[in-house]
Amino acid sequence: MLLIGVDGRIEADTTAQWPAGTAFAHADLLDRALQEPVAVLVTWKQRAYWMVVVPVFAPDLIGYIGASIPVDDRVVRRLQQQSTLPKSIELVAADSPGNYAVLARGSDPGRLAVPLALRGSLPTAPVVADVGGREYVAQAVWLAGPEAGPRVAAVLGFSVDDALKPYRSVGLAWAALLAFGLSVGLTCAWLIARSVSRPVEALAALAQRIAAGDYSLPPPPARTDELGQLAGAFGNMAHAIREREAHILHQGQP
Repeated sequence: MLLIGVDGRIEADTTAQWPAGTAFAHADLLDRALQEPVAVLVTWKQRAYWMVVVPVFAPDLIGYIGASIPVDDRVVRRLQQQSTLPKSIELVAADSPGNYAVLARGSDPGRLAVPLALRGSLPTAPVVADVGGREYVAQAVWLAGPEAGPRVAAVLGFSVDDALKPYRSVGLAWAALLAFGLSVGLTCAWLIARSVSRPVEALAALAQRIAAGDYSLPPPPARTDELGQLAGAFGNMAHAIREREAHILHQGQP
């Protein structure tokens, strides 16, 4: 907690890190506090702080109260549990052009800011990034901060693998159903082909016997469809030919 005078200098600090009389580092927040509530993220010593500044009137302005709350990994993870924030989140601030220091991160150990910084600047629109062999849809959101000093950005990452995980079981089920359907279809096609090919083979064998002069009656057909009728016609033809030849032989005897 800071007690700041109307001249913008710190009069008291509960942590004794700022000596009395030190100028408040974010003077623009004092002017903004007179117009609207101020709550921003600031950086100090590679750490992020949630800074709230409110004016004190009695009844005229006598100073300001500044409260800074550390925003570390524990706070970020608690926010993840209490909201819909993604598992992968990092609070970063630029410590040099094109280089970003991670101030706090969530429960996912993956480092998003490093590969995104290689693009030259943090993308404010969703992009696909590869982090440790995993694909993320990542985006940087710049958070409200003071005019002076590095601003803090929240880098949000949504794992593509985690997003597709609920649909993998559905995909496996469809693949299993497709494989089952194909196997049943192939089995049925094979059985149908066998049921058609065997009678045709029997008819071909009967035709070869008749062509070779064997007119013995074939067994009665077991089918009543077209193939069965054709087998019966072959049998009748063989019987008719045998009777005709027998009659010719009888007529030819002296």
